Amino acid sequence: MRRFSVFRRTSAIGRIPYWRHQLLQILSGLCKDEEDSLMDSLPLDLLKSLGSGQSIGSLCRASGIARKEFDRLWKAEIERRTPDPDVRLQTGVSAEARVARNRWGVPQIHAENDQDLFFAFGFAMAQDRLFQLDYLRRRGHGRLSEILGEEGIYLDSVTRTVGLNRIAASEWESTPAETSDLLESFSNGVNTSIDLSSGNLPIEFSLLDYEPEQWRPVDCLAIAAEFRYYLTVRFPVIVGPELAKRALHDETLYEAFLTGEADEESIIPQGAYPSAAADVSPVGASVGDPQEGEGSNNWVVSGAHTSSGLPMVSSDPHIAFAAVSCWYEVQLKGGSFDVAGMAYAGMPAVMFGRNRNVAWGITNNVCSQRDLYQERTDPG
Repeated sequence: MRRFSVFRRTSAIGRIPYWRHQLLQILSGLCKDEEDSLMDSLPLDLLKSLGSGQSIGSLCRASGIARKEFDRLWKAEIERRTPDPDVRLQTGVSAEARVARNRWGVPQIHAENDQDLFFAFGFAMAQDRLFQLDYLRRRGHGRLSEILGEEGIYLDSVTRTVGLNRIAASEWESTPAETSDLLESFSNGVNTSIDLSSGNLPIEFSLLDYEPEQWRPVDCLAIAAEFRYYLTVRFPVIVGPELAKRALHDETLYEAFLTGEADEESIIPQGAYPSAAADVSPVGASVGDPQEGEGSNNWVVSGAHTSSGLPMVSSDPHIAFAAVSCWYEVQLKGGSFDVAGMAYAGMPAVMFGRNRNVAWGITNNVCSQRDLYQERTDPG
């Protein structure tokens, strides 16, 4: 059993969407150990080349290290960095809180009250996703170029032009007390994890030569603002119809080109699929190959059609296959919470989940929640 006072930051095995992050951490540790034979062979400059797709074999050859020896050191480093699945938090909480991880690395958090529960929530999320948290808040505040240089300027300019950071600050001022208390507790947990990670931060911080600042509740709101912007402000959705209206000047043509195609509508008559064993391969053939695999859908099945007699809900957000996972699976139990599901990294809210009575999910309908204005300036 590991106590809070001696906790050592690690990346949980099982959060495999971060395989590259974990690999970089492992290699970084091999470089930093003064007694390790790899110290002079794998400097940070060489670690940065991993992003260009170099294989472990090529790294071994360049470093003059046998692959077998590399594998031995790698295994030892993984074992050293694998966390105790049980962490008991005794400082920063009013009563002991516990973070336990199942065999998939999913945190199961238990506490006596809501504040301690969210403290442990922030602590666990920062353990697993600290660099991602910092990246997302910088994106929400328009501060990526501070660490990425020119590569971050475009995103920062969009964020600051739209004013996502100002929106977050305004929302924080009007946040209800109950919510602000939980955001404060979550932030304190993140900061405790940051403090304990000093000297052993994720390798991305070393590669970019900076350390994370303390977390603030408004950072959660900045991430939420950027997420809303990503989901709803699709400029082609806004600009396309407007340009079409100006160009077509005809209601019939506009309806023909700017409304959904008949084969995109899903109206399934009752009894159309009488059996789960029905041959649906012709349907797949008619729609062709999958494209980007992005989008969202959700659906509900009445209990009249399930073996348990209870309704079922499916909520399915389609994130790009190559994207780093933005979802964070967690179980929260304590105080007024008894819930399990998926939160968005940096936002302590279970968006897809269940409690003892109900299950829920979200999807994106890509509705326009913004007005776009075209301004013409008078050169005079």
